[in-house]
Amino acid sequence: MDEAYTWYESQQLGLGDEFLDCIDEMLDRICQMPESYPVVYRDVRR
Repeated sequence: MDEAYTWYESQQLGLGDEFLDCIDEMLDRICQMPESYPVVYRDVRR
């Protein structure tokens, strides 16, 4: 994630922060509703 953040920031100032915000948002969604994602293998969801 550090490398991705640095790369996005090198493309446009502030883009790295947007990237991290998106990661945080998705992790929150997963934590709130983990069963809303389909099972792809045994108990692994995607």
